[in-house]
Amino acid sequence: MIAAVNGEDKIAVEIKSFLSQSNTYEFHHVLGQFNIYHFALQKQEQDRILYLAIPQSVFETFFQIPFIEEVISNFKVNILVFNSIESEIVIWKPSES
Repeated sequence: MIAAVNGEDKIAVEIKSFLSQSNTYEFHHVLGQFNIYHFALQKQEQDRILYLAIPQSVFETFFQIPFIEEVISNFKVNILVFNSIESEIVIWKPSES
């Protein structure tokens, strides 16, 4: 996990690569970790926003499945999409509160 500050904005980023053979299995694991980290941050630093960073290729395929989109929305997961080749962030997608 990476923590950063930009002016008054404080974020924490959990980076996941989705390298296992099953994106579904990886998603279950990631969602559980994300929720535990989110709970811990709420106890320690309520003003820090947690983001889940995922590769662009995974976002453009697996994360476009309607059920996965619904789960992400339900759990209010903030998404940060990165291009691993260019080493840059391509999408900041805050959850819909």
